[in-house]
Amino acid sequence: MTLIPFSVFLIFHVFTFGITEGQSPYNPQDNIALDCGSKGRKTLQSNRTWDGDV
Repeated sequence: MTLIPFSVFLIFHVFTFGITEGQSPYNPQDNIALDCGSKGRKTLQSNRTWDGDV
């Protein structure tokens, strides 16, 4: 009786692992950095640009 929940759990994880194994990781098309509450644009020493939302 206790093997049924374990079997369902195991089958679910094997099934989801098989589906997600072949997918490539997410690569965003845009790199957006938002500095909440600030005005204008800031560039840090690492050459990363932050845009204000006000």
